[in-house]
Amino acid sequence: MSRQATLEKELEQLNDLNIMADQLLDTIKKTQRNITSSKSATDNTSALLENWIKILNQSKFVGDVLEDPSWTGAVDVESSQGLDTEVARLNAELQALEKENSAIQRRLDSSSLPINKRVRR
Repeated sequence: MSRQATLEKELEQLNDLNIMADQLLDTIKKTQRNITSSKSATDNTSALLENWIKILNQSKFVGDVLEDPSWTGAVDVESSQGLDTEVARLNAELQALEKENSAIQRRLDSSSLPINKRVRR
């Protein structure tokens, strides 16, 4: 074989290698896109499953409440609103009593101060 023929055969082999390398790179890029798409689908599925789990938990809670013989429904809501009003009234009364108590304590402190000074003399 002549040197020229050998060089041409080697060039043809290098061209074939370049074509295969380009195909390999294209396949790798396509695989990366597929992996990204798969990850996105997995993330979306996970989010949907989390929402479904929340819905199921809420459904179970509602079912348990409905099966509870001591649950009285809207009556509980109305009574809790009445309790909220009562709590607000009691808190206001407590604040007024604490304010009055502070005023009495200040008067006691100011009236006992001269007595203490007299006792020390």
